[in-house]
Amino acid sequence: MTDPHEPRAVEVQLTGDDFSRSFLVRCRNAADENLLCGWVRSEPVSHPRLGRDGVLIHLEGLGYQIDNYLNWLRGGVEGVRIGRIQIEPAERQRWSDFELLS
Repeated sequence: MTDPHEPRAVEVQLTGDDFSRSFLVRCRNAADENLLCGWVRSEPVSHPRLGRDGVLIHLEGLGYQIDNYLNWLRGGVEGVRIGRIQIEPAERQRWSDFELLS
């Protein structure tokens, strides 16, 4: 089990529908609220059951901060249908804030 107070990084791939620019802004705002660094960007995908939109999120922070963010995603985001959330460990890139990439 990982220490919730240890720094770590993950990449989160979302597949679903209705990932608008405002959703990306909400992802950034949630990262800011959880004191996380990293980035979010759209990733075009097309999966017949899981959705036609994709988002890739790179998160860096303490374990409990990342867990809080992931719980926000898992709890459902109003106006968005998330078909799948895939989480992988990632290398820390040492971001100093959270960016919205295009």
